[in-house]
Amino acid sequence: MRMVLLHSDSINVIPRKKALKQVKEAKPLSVGECLVVFTAFEDADESGNPIPNAVKEIMSILNKIKVSRVVVYPWVHLTSEPSSPGYAEKMFTQLYDALKAEGLEVYLAPFGYYKEFEIHVKGHPLAEWSRRVLPVEEPKEEEIDEEEGEMEELFVILPSGEVRKREELGKENERIEMAIKAELHEIKETSFGKPPHLELMRRLEIADYEEVSDAGNLRFYPNGQIIVELLRKLGWKMAVDDLGALPVRTPYIINPYHPSVSKMISKFPERMYRVLPGLKEKKQEFRLRPACDYGVWSILKDAVVTYKNLPFGLYEYDIIWRYEQRGELLGLYRLRNAQMPNLHEVCKDINQAFDRFQRHIEKFALALYNYLDMNPEVLVLNCKRDFYKEHEGVFKKWARELDIPIIVKLFSKMKTYKIAWVDVLAFDSLGRPMEVDTVQLDTESPDWWGIRYVDEDGKEKKPLILHTGFGVERTIAALLEKASSEGSPSLPTWLSPIQLRFIPVGEKHLDICISLAEKAREVGIRADVNDKNQALGKKIRDAERQWIPYVVVIGDKESPDDLSVRVRRTKTQERMSIDELIARIKKECEGKPELSAPFPVRLSKRPIFVGSS
Repeated sequence: MRMVLLHSDSINVIPRKKALKQVKEAKPLSVGECLVVFTAFEDADESGNPIPNAVKEIMSILNKIKVSRVVVYPWVHLTSEPSSPGYAEKMFTQLYDALKAEGLEVYLAPFGYYKEFEIHVKGHPLAEWSRRVLPVEEPKEEEIDEEEGEMEELFVILPSGEVRKREELGKENERIEMAIKAELHEIKETSFGKPPHLELMRRLEIADYEEVSDAGNLRFYPNGQIIVELLRKLGWKMAVDDLGALPVRTPYIINPYHPSVSKMISKFPERMYRVLPGLKEKKQEFRLRPACDYGVWSILKDAVVTYKNLPFGLYEYDIIWRYEQRGELLGLYRLRNAQMPNLHEVCKDINQAFDRFQRHIEKFALALYNYLDMNPEVLVLNCKRDFYKEHEGVFKKWARELDIPIIVKLFSKMKTYKIAWVDVLAFDSLGRPMEVDTVQLDTESPDWWGIRYVDEDGKEKKPLILHTGFGVERTIAALLEKASSEGSPSLPTWLSPIQLRFIPVGEKHLDICISLAEKAREVGIRADVNDKNQALGKKIRDAERQWIPYVVVIGDKESPDDLSVRVRRTKTQERMSIDELIARIKKECEGKPELSAPFPVRLSKRPIFVGSS
């Protein structure tokens, strides 16, 4: 940070033209005797905070010249390596506030303008000064462990609309009690023992730890990436096709010194990854975003929106980073880098928002569990007390219409932007609560970012915004956890990396296996052939260990019109033709995302990523 400090009889400043389009309108400034501090923030300042040292230097000079009036004048021309405009604007405000806190009379000349100025500098020996100050180390950003703040009350709305306190729940509500324990952190995610998905994600060649990256950043094998791509398509289907959102993409790196970003970080602190540009002389730090909100808000801030456009949503397949503590990391369930189909929908008013809130729960949050063949059993509503009391009837209506109990947690104050949000819980057969998606009602972000729409009366008004999304990795973990305790564990057929496997009894049966697999592939079924030099029993066991939904063993007695099909889910062996088998698999996958087989038809052509053959 560079400063030229002039003890002056007067200074007059007239803003002529904006140099930065986002700055506010400015007025002329005229001040009598003062210390004028021409100031430029530099690129190197962005690695810390130069304000404390700058205030010390300014106060030292003021004590010498016996003046208590200061004019801070932004003058980027003092340096050849200026900071970013967003950082500079933020720091000028901080410098102004810090000097005010010293009891000084402080003025800030317009920032982001081409200016005309007239100054009359005194002629004594202490009238002119030049200083360069260095930044002090920036304090660590605050981390929050609980987003919602301190809970004041908890109760349950049953599907009948009846409200019960926790102690009033009967034995028939054991699932709800378990969900409450999980919500109140009375049980831990590991309290049921080591999560089975930690072993399954490797054995099924879905995902694994990656030693060349930071902990909590996983590698995904081909099987895992097939599942990820299908879930990505499902996110698009639910958000774009079913709820009418518009797709967008925004940068993964954000500037923490942009005024709106800075405000959002201060309101909603996150454990962020810090990013430095490659050039050593470029010292500004950026952040890997913890959510796509930053980019979406920026789009909405610049968009021209009227009441005729509402409601409308923006959909992004989000990749997020959050620096979870090492002890918090847990396989696919809690990571530092994760993927999330994310929908933000802008609503005109509370009536429209509530209507869309329920639509998001039905068409996205609950629908996701239906696609996963999981039974959603409980909704968890986190809500501000006054907001709940005002709209209690709506929430009771949800419990009745959705036919699902709602655990209600009330707060007098929320730490984040959400005034109400719903998480959906299902359970595995061990009674472990699993939550993978959420719907949130946001009343604060439009103010932080200046997001507005034009109403029927031609006036700008603040909208409400819904956030809806699910965690891809967490969803895969939940699927594995649920399946692990089943008699014949399996994934939904549409999500299974391999849906159909043919096993030849002998070499002479290989060609028909390949022919049938290719026929299935032609209509989008992910089929392959185990052509390895292995015993028949081992081939069958390998198919079982890989949870393949349909396995066909072909020997002398089988033909395309008469196949012996092992059906994993029902643990039965059935006779059907290849056309009947294809029709059955296609019916199971009807209305769900599809992905053709990205691997060779012959298993011997594929590498082994984990384990042995």
